[in-house]
Amino acid sequence: VREGDPLVELDLTGDELASAQGVLLDSVQQLQIIDDEIKRLTPAAEEGGIARRNLIDRQYERRRTQAVIEARRQELLVRGLRTADVDGIVRDRKLVRTITIHTPLGIQPDQPHISGRRSPKLTPVSHQQEQPDDDLVYSVESMKVSPGSVVTAGQTLCDLAYHRTLLVEGQAWERDLPLISDLIQQRTPVSISVGDSDEPQTIDNLRIRFMDNHVDSESQTYRFYIEIDNSVITNNVSDGRVFRTWEFKPGQRGHIQLPRKTWTRQLVVPTSALVRNGVDHVIYERVGHHDHFHGDEPPHSEFKPIVVSVSYSDQEYAVIDHDGQINPLQTLVTDGAEMLLRAMNTSSGRHGHSHEH
Repeated sequence: VREGDPLVELDLTGDELASAQGVLLDSVQQLQIIDDEIKRLTPAAEEGGIARRNLIDRQYERRRTQAVIEARRQELLVRGLRTADVDGIVRDRKLVRTITIHTPLGIQPDQPHISGRRSPKLTPVSHQQEQPDDDLVYSVESMKVSPGSVVTAGQTLCDLAYHRTLLVEGQAWERDLPLISDLIQQRTPVSISVGDSDEPQTIDNLRIRFMDNHVDSESQTYRFYIEIDNSVITNNVSDGRVFRTWEFKPGQRGHIQLPRKTWTRQLVVPTSALVRNGVDHVIYERVGHHDHFHGDEPPHSEFKPIVVSVSYSDQEYAVIDHDGQINPLQTLVTDGAEMLLRAMNTSSGRHGHSHEH
Protein backbone atom coordinates (compact mmCIF):
# COMPACT_ATOMS: atom_id res chain seq x y z
CA VAL A 1 0.00 0.00 0.00
CA ARG A 2 1.10 3.58 -0.69
CA GLU A 3 0.84 6.61 1.52
CA GLY A 4 -2.76 7.77 1.81
CA ASP A 5 -4.30 4.50 0.61
CA PRO A 6 -7.39 3.33 2.57
CA LEU A 7 -6.70 0.48 4.99
CA VAL A 8 -9.67 -0.11 7.29
CA GLU A 9 -13.24 1.25 7.49
CA LEU A 10 -14.70 1.60 10.97
CA ASP A 11 -18.34 1.92 12.02
CA LEU A 12 -18.58 4.39 14.90
CA THR A 13 -20.62 2.94 17.74
CA GLY A 14 -18.99 4.48 20.82
CA ASP A 15 -21.34 6.35 23.13
CA GLU A 16 -18.92 9.16 23.94
CA LEU A 17 -18.15 9.88 20.29
CA ALA A 18 -21.83 9.75 19.36
CA SER A 19 -22.69 12.04 22.26
CA ALA A 20 -20.02 14.57 21.26
CA GLN A 21 -21.32 14.57 17.67
CA GLY A 22 -24.89 14.94 18.94
CA VAL A 23 -23.99 17.96 21.07
CA LEU A 24 -22.20 19.57 18.13
CA LEU A 25 -25.14 18.99 15.78
CA ASP A 26 -27.65 20.28 18.35
CA SER A 27 -25.51 23.39 18.98
CA VAL A 28 -25.27 24.07 15.23
CA GLN A 29 -29.04 23.85 14.90
CA GLN A 30 -29.51 26.09 17.95
CA LEU A 31 -27.14 28.63 16.39
CA GLN A 32 -29.30 28.70 13.26
CA ILE A 33 -32.41 29.35 15.34
CA ILE A 34 -30.64 32.13 17.26
CA ASP A 35 -29.48 33.75 14.02
CA ASP A 36 -33.06 33.71 12.70
CA GLU A 37 -34.30 35.27 15.96
CA ILE A 38 -31.63 38.00 15.80
CA LYS A 39 -32.62 38.79 12.22
CA ARG A 40 -36.27 39.11 13.30
CA LEU A 41 -35.52 41.32 16.33
CA THR A 42 -33.04 43.67 14.66
CA PRO A 43 -35.60 46.03 13.00
CA ALA A 44 -37.74 46.29 16.16
CA ALA A 45 -34.70 46.80 18.43
CA GLU A 46 -33.93 50.12 16.76
CA GLU A 47 -36.92 51.59 18.63
CA GLY A 48 -35.57 50.33 22.00
CA GLY A 49 -37.66 48.77 24.73
CA ILE A 50 -38.16 45.05 25.22
CA ALA A 51 -37.10 44.16 21.68
CA ARG A 52 -33.65 45.71 22.18
CA ARG A 53 -33.16 43.85 25.45
CA ASN A 54 -34.20 40.57 23.80
CA LEU A 55 -31.73 41.24 20.96
CA ILE A 56 -28.88 41.72 23.44
CA ASP A 57 -29.84 38.45 25.18
CA ARG A 58 -29.85 36.59 21.83
CA GLN A 59 -26.47 38.01 20.86
CA TYR A 60 -25.01 36.83 24.17
CA GLU A 61 -26.62 33.41 23.69
CA ARG A 62 -25.13 33.24 20.17
CA ARG A 63 -21.59 33.81 21.49
CA ARG A 64 -22.09 31.13 24.12
CA THR A 65 -23.37 28.66 21.52
CA GLN A 66 -20.41 29.39 19.26
CA ALA A 67 -18.09 28.62 22.17
CA VAL A 68 -19.83 25.25 22.68
CA ILE A 69 -19.52 24.45 18.97
CA GLU A 70 -15.79 25.22 18.95
CA ALA A 71 -15.25 23.11 22.08
CA ARG A 72 -17.09 20.16 20.53
CA ARG A 73 -15.14 20.55 17.28
CA GLN A 74 -11.85 20.30 19.18
CA GLU A 75 -13.13 17.29 21.15
CA LEU A 76 -14.03 15.41 17.97
CA LEU A 77 -10.65 16.20 16.44
CA VAL A 78 -8.93 14.83 19.55
CA ARG A 79 -11.07 11.69 19.31
CA GLY A 80 -9.72 11.01 15.83
CA LEU A 81 -12.16 12.58 13.38
CA ARG A 82 -10.64 14.53 10.52
CA THR A 83 -11.28 18.22 10.01
CA ALA A 84 -13.25 17.35 6.87
CA ASP A 85 -15.51 15.03 8.90
CA VAL A 86 -16.22 17.71 11.51
CA ASP A 87 -16.88 20.32 8.84
CA GLY A 88 -19.31 17.87 7.23
CA ILE A 89 -21.34 17.63 10.46
CA VAL A 90 -21.65 21.42 10.57
CA ARG A 91 -22.38 21.81 6.87
CA ASP A 92 -24.62 18.81 6.13
CA ARG A 93 -26.26 18.44 9.57
CA LYS A 94 -25.48 14.70 9.56
CA LEU A 95 -23.52 12.59 12.04
CA VAL A 96 -20.44 10.67 10.95
CA ARG A 97 -21.23 6.96 11.05
CA THR A 98 -18.09 5.52 9.43
CA ILE A 99 -14.47 6.62 9.11
CA THR A 100 -11.70 5.27 6.89
CA ILE A 101 -8.22 4.73 8.26
CA HIS A 102 -5.58 5.60 5.65
CA THR A 103 -1.94 4.68 5.40
CA PRO A 104 -0.07 7.39 7.33
CA LEU A 105 2.28 9.78 5.62
CA GLY A 106 5.68 9.18 7.21
CA ILE A 107 9.19 8.78 5.84
CA GLN A 108 9.78 10.97 2.82
CA PRO A 109 13.43 10.67 1.72
CA ASP A 110 14.77 13.67 -0.16
CA GLN A 111 17.00 11.39 -2.27
CA PRO A 112 15.50 7.89 -2.09
CA HIS A 113 18.51 5.88 -3.31
CA ILE A 114 21.38 7.59 -1.46
CA SER A 115 22.20 6.19 1.96
CA GLY A 116 22.78 8.65 4.74
CA ARG A 117 20.89 11.53 3.09
CA ARG A 118 17.36 10.89 4.20
CA SER A 119 15.54 13.37 6.41
CA PRO A 120 12.25 12.05 7.87
CA LYS A 121 9.34 14.39 7.42
CA LEU A 122 6.07 14.00 9.33
CA THR A 123 2.77 15.04 7.74
CA PRO A 124 -0.74 14.96 9.29
CA VAL A 125 -2.67 11.79 8.43
CA SER A 126 -5.64 13.80 7.13
CA HIS A 127 -3.52 15.37 4.38
CA GLN A 128 -3.37 13.49 1.08
CA GLN A 129 -0.48 13.44 -1.37
CA GLU A 130 -1.46 14.53 -4.86
CA GLN A 131 1.28 12.44 -6.48
CA PRO A 132 2.54 9.71 -4.11
CA ASP A 133 6.07 8.52 -4.70
CA ASP A 134 6.15 4.97 -6.08
CA ASP A 135 9.21 4.32 -3.92
CA LEU A 136 7.25 5.00 -0.71
CA VAL A 137 5.38 1.70 -0.43
CA TYR A 138 4.41 0.00 2.82
CA SER A 139 3.83 -3.71 3.34
CA VAL A 140 0.91 -4.96 5.43
CA GLU A 141 2.69 -7.42 7.69
CA SER A 142 -0.39 -8.60 9.57
CA MET A 143 -4.03 -7.69 10.25
CA LYS A 144 -5.02 -7.57 13.90
CA VAL A 145 -8.78 -7.32 13.25
CA SER A 146 -11.34 -9.03 11.03
CA PRO A 147 -14.64 -7.82 9.53
CA GLY A 148 -17.22 -7.34 12.27
CA SER A 149 -14.69 -7.08 15.11
CA VAL A 150 -15.32 -4.59 17.91
CA VAL A 151 -12.32 -2.34 18.48
CA THR A 152 -11.53 0.22 21.15
CA ALA A 153 -9.54 3.43 21.12
CA GLY A 154 -5.81 2.76 20.94
CA GLN A 155 -6.19 -0.81 19.65
CA THR A 156 -3.82 -1.93 16.90
CA LEU A 157 -5.60 -2.58 13.60
CA CYS A 158 -2.68 -3.79 11.50
CA ASP A 159 1.10 -3.78 11.29
CA LEU A 160 2.75 -1.81 8.48
CA ALA A 161 6.39 -2.15 7.49
CA TYR A 162 8.61 0.06 5.36
CA HIS A 163 11.41 -2.16 4.08
CA ARG A 164 12.93 0.20 1.51
CA THR A 165 15.47 1.33 4.10
CA LEU A 166 16.58 -0.56 7.19
CA LEU A 167 18.60 0.38 10.25
CA VAL A 168 21.28 -2.12 11.22
CA GLU A 169 21.77 -2.14 14.97
CA GLY A 170 25.30 -2.66 16.23
CA GLN A 171 26.42 -3.21 19.80
CA ALA A 172 29.65 -1.75 21.13
CA TRP A 173 31.45 -2.09 24.45
CA GLU A 174 32.48 0.96 26.42
CA ARG A 175 36.07 0.62 25.26
CA ASP A 176 34.84 1.00 21.66
CA LEU A 177 33.05 4.33 22.24
CA PRO A 178 36.02 6.55 21.19
CA LEU A 179 36.33 4.58 17.93
CA ILE A 180 32.58 4.82 17.21
CA SER A 181 32.57 8.55 17.94
CA ASP A 182 35.52 9.16 15.59
CA LEU A 183 33.87 7.16 12.81
CA ILE A 184 30.65 9.18 13.16
CA GLN A 185 32.44 12.53 13.33
CA GLN A 186 34.76 11.81 10.38
CA ARG A 187 32.05 10.01 8.36
CA THR A 188 34.40 7.09 7.82
CA PRO A 189 32.96 4.30 5.62
CA VAL A 190 32.17 0.98 7.29
CA SER A 191 31.12 -2.40 5.92
CA ILE A 192 28.48 -4.97 6.84
CA SER A 193 28.54 -8.68 6.07
CA VAL A 194 25.12 -10.35 5.87
CA GLY A 195 24.10 -13.92 5.15
CA ASP A 196 25.87 -17.27 5.19
CA SER A 197 29.15 -17.21 7.10
CA ASP A 198 30.84 -19.21 4.31
CA GLU A 199 29.78 -16.81 1.53
CA PRO A 200 28.56 -13.61 3.19
CA GLN A 201 27.30 -10.65 1.19
CA THR A 202 29.32 -7.53 1.97
CA ILE A 203 27.85 -4.02 1.77
CA ASP A 204 30.51 -1.31 1.61
CA ASN A 205 30.64 2.49 1.87
CA LEU A 206 28.10 2.82 4.68
CA ARG A 207 28.00 5.43 7.42
CA ILE A 208 27.13 5.20 11.10
CA ARG A 209 24.08 7.44 11.52
CA PHE A 210 24.02 7.83 15.30
CA MET A 211 24.70 6.14 18.63
CA ASP A 212 22.52 5.80 21.72
CA ASN A 213 23.25 8.08 24.64
CA HIS A 214 22.58 5.39 27.22
CA VAL A 215 23.81 1.90 27.94
CA ASP A 216 21.56 -1.12 27.45
CA SER A 217 20.67 -2.40 30.91
CA GLU A 218 20.70 -6.06 29.92
CA SER A 219 23.75 -6.40 27.66
CA GLN A 220 25.70 -3.43 29.07
CA THR A 221 26.51 -2.35 25.51
CA TYR A 222 25.95 0.83 23.54
CA ARG A 223 23.85 0.58 20.41
CA PHE A 224 24.72 2.35 17.19
CA TYR A 225 22.85 2.35 13.89
CA ILE A 226 23.74 2.14 10.21
CA GLU A 227 21.21 2.74 7.44
CA ILE A 228 21.20 0.45 4.40
CA ASP A 229 19.13 0.45 1.22
CA ASN A 230 16.96 -2.57 0.54
CA SER A 231 15.69 -3.96 -2.75
CA VAL A 232 12.87 -6.23 -3.88
CA ILE A 233 13.87 -9.76 -4.96
CA THR A 234 10.45 -10.99 -6.11
CA ASN A 235 7.26 -9.07 -6.86
CA ASN A 236 4.24 -11.35 -7.36
CA VAL A 237 0.66 -10.21 -7.98
CA SER A 238 -2.28 -12.44 -7.00
CA ASP A 239 -5.96 -11.41 -6.90
CA GLY A 240 -5.00 -7.77 -7.07
CA ARG A 241 -2.63 -8.07 -4.12
CA VAL A 242 1.13 -7.60 -4.39
CA PHE A 243 3.40 -9.98 -2.49
CA ARG A 244 6.99 -8.76 -2.16
CA THR A 245 10.13 -10.48 -0.97
CA TRP A 246 12.91 -8.17 0.14
CA GLU A 247 16.62 -8.89 -0.01
CA PHE A 248 17.28 -8.01 3.63
CA LYS A 249 14.84 -8.80 6.44
CA PRO A 250 14.32 -7.20 9.86
CA GLY A 251 15.92 -9.37 12.52
CA GLN A 252 18.52 -10.81 10.15
CA ARG A 253 21.95 -11.11 11.72
CA GLY A 254 25.15 -9.72 10.28
CA HIS A 255 28.63 -8.50 11.16
CA ILE A 256 29.74 -4.85 11.13
CA GLN A 257 33.35 -4.24 10.16
CA LEU A 258 34.75 -1.06 11.70
CA PRO A 259 38.10 0.30 10.49
CA ARG A 260 40.36 0.67 13.50
CA LYS A 261 43.80 1.23 11.98
CA THR A 262 45.41 1.96 8.61
CA TRP A 263 48.43 -0.07 7.46
CA THR A 264 50.80 0.85 4.65
CA ARG A 265 53.10 -1.43 2.66
CA GLN A 266 51.57 -4.56 4.14
CA LEU A 267 50.31 -7.75 2.52
CA VAL A 268 46.58 -8.52 2.80
CA VAL A 269 45.52 -12.13 2.22
CA PRO A 270 42.31 -14.11 2.82
CA THR A 271 42.11 -15.65 6.26
CA SER A 272 41.91 -19.10 4.66
CA ALA A 273 45.46 -18.58 3.32
CA LEU A 274 46.83 -18.71 6.87
CA VAL A 275 47.05 -21.55 9.34
CA ARG A 276 48.39 -21.85 12.89
CA ASN A 277 51.18 -24.38 13.26
CA GLY A 278 51.96 -24.39 16.92
CA VAL A 279 52.82 -20.81 17.85
CA ASP A 280 53.55 -19.78 14.26
CA HIS A 281 51.36 -18.40 11.50
CA VAL A 282 52.12 -20.16 8.22
CA ILE A 283 51.37 -19.26 4.62
CA TYR A 284 52.25 -21.53 1.70
CA GLU A 285 54.21 -20.79 -1.46
CA ARG A 286 53.83 -22.97 -4.55
CA VAL A 287 57.37 -23.86 -5.61
CA GLY A 288 57.05 -26.72 -8.09
CA HIS A 289 54.99 -29.43 -9.74
CA HIS A 290 55.53 -33.16 -10.26
CA ASP A 291 54.74 -34.39 -13.74
CA HIS A 292 55.43 -38.07 -13.16
CA PHE A 293 53.48 -40.77 -11.33
CA HIS A 294 54.35 -43.26 -8.61
CA GLY A 295 51.88 -46.10 -8.64
CA ASP A 296 48.34 -44.78 -8.60
CA GLU A 297 49.28 -41.42 -7.09
CA PRO A 298 48.18 -38.41 -9.21
CA PRO A 299 50.45 -35.45 -9.95
CA HIS A 300 50.64 -33.10 -7.00
CA SER A 301 52.06 -29.66 -6.35
CA GLU A 302 54.87 -28.97 -3.95
CA PHE A 303 54.35 -26.22 -1.40
CA LYS A 304 56.79 -24.46 0.87
CA PRO A 305 55.59 -23.17 4.27
CA ILE A 306 56.60 -19.62 5.18
CA VAL A 307 56.33 -18.40 8.76
CA VAL A 308 54.89 -14.88 8.82
CA SER A 309 53.98 -12.26 11.41
CA VAL A 310 50.29 -11.28 11.45
CA SER A 311 49.36 -7.72 12.44
CA TYR A 312 45.61 -8.20 12.22
CA SER A 313 43.07 -10.82 11.18
CA ASP A 314 39.30 -11.21 11.14
CA GLN A 315 36.85 -13.66 9.59
CA GLU A 316 37.76 -12.65 6.04
CA TYR A 317 41.22 -11.10 5.80
CA ALA A 318 44.61 -11.02 7.50
CA VAL A 319 47.33 -8.36 7.39
CA ILE A 320 50.87 -9.75 7.17
CA ASP A 321 53.96 -7.73 8.10
CA HIS A 322 56.17 -6.92 5.12
CA ASP A 323 59.49 -8.17 6.56
CA GLY A 324 61.12 -9.26 3.31
CA GLN A 325 60.20 -12.95 3.46
CA ILE A 326 57.65 -12.56 0.67
CA ASN A 327 58.32 -10.84 -2.63
CA PRO A 328 56.02 -10.04 -5.58
CA LEU A 329 57.47 -12.89 -7.71
CA GLN A 330 56.33 -15.62 -5.33
CA THR A 331 53.15 -17.61 -5.98
CA LEU A 332 51.16 -17.83 -2.76
CA VAL A 333 48.29 -20.16 -1.95
CA THR A 334 45.23 -18.08 -1.03
CA ASP A 335 42.93 -20.87 0.18
CA GLY A 336 43.05 -24.22 1.94
CA ALA A 337 46.08 -23.61 4.15
CA GLU A 338 44.67 -25.72 6.97
CA MET A 339 44.09 -28.66 4.61
CA LEU A 340 47.64 -28.35 3.28
CA LEU A 341 49.05 -28.45 6.80
CA ARG A 342 47.11 -31.61 7.63
CA ALA A 343 48.21 -33.25 4.37
CA MET A 344 51.87 -32.41 5.00
CA ASN A 345 51.73 -33.63 8.59
CA THR A 346 50.17 -36.87 7.40
CA SER A 347 52.72 -37.27 4.62
CA SER A 348 55.65 -36.67 6.94
CA GLY A 349 54.46 -39.45 9.21
CA ARG A 350 54.42 -42.05 6.45
CA HIS A 351 57.40 -43.98 5.02
CA GLY A 352 57.09 -43.23 1.34
CA HIS A 353 59.41 -43.41 -1.64
CA SER A 354 62.30 -41.06 -2.18
CA HIS A 355 63.96 -39.80 -5.31
CA GLU A 356 66.31 -37.11 -6.45
CA HIS A 357 65.81 -34.23 -8.85
